[in-house]
Amino acid sequence: MSSLTIDKLKFKAVKIKEYGIGFIQVKLSEDQVMNFYTDQIPKFSNVESPHNHQRHFKSQILNGTLYENVYQVDQNGDQVAYCGCGNTDKEINSKFSILGNYNKIYKTNDIYFRNKSIFHSVYADNDTVTLVTKMGKDKHDAIVLSDKIEHMESKLTIEELWDIVENILKRNYVPDII
Repeated sequence: MSSLTIDKLKFKAVKIKEYGIGFIQVKLSEDQVMNFYTDQIPKFSNVESPHNHQRHFKSQILNGTLYENVYQVDQNGDQVAYCGCGNTDKEINSKFSILGNYNKIYKTNDIYFRNKSIFHSVYADNDTVTLVTKMGKDKHDAIVLSDKIEHMESKLTIEELWDIVENILKRNYVPDII
C-alpha cells in the first residue's frame, strides 16, 4: 500500500482546523475525519476533558500511539458539564461524577470502537495520525465534563496547518486508505 500524499489529502479534504487540544483535524466527509497529533500547535490545556460524542465511532491508528482514558460516569454528582456540540458555553442542567476509569494504549494499525454515550479523553505521541469514522445517523448532544470551557481561536493560518500536516506525512508512513 502506498503512503498518503498531501496532494491526495487536500483533494479529498472538505475542511481543515484545529481546536487547541493538540491535533489538526482534516474533515474528509460528514462521516470521516483524520486527526494529526502534533506538538507544533498551541494548546490551551495539556489534558483533554472527559467527554462523549454525538455518534458512535471507529478510530484507526494509521501511525503512532494514542492513549485513551475511559471513564465510568454517574449522572448524580457535582461535576459541571457543558454541551460539546457547537454551543460549548451552554452549561447542562445535570451534574456528573466520575466513579472510575481505565486506560488503553493503541498503536499503529490498531482499531477501536467507542459508543457515543461512553466518556473518554485521549492524547497521543507527536506525529500520531488517526482515521475516525462516525457510525450510525442517530445523534445526541455531546457532553464535556469540565469546570470551565476554554475557547482558543487558531493562531495559525490554513496554509500553516497544511504545512504541518505535510511535514507529518513526509516524516512518517501513513497508508493511503482514503
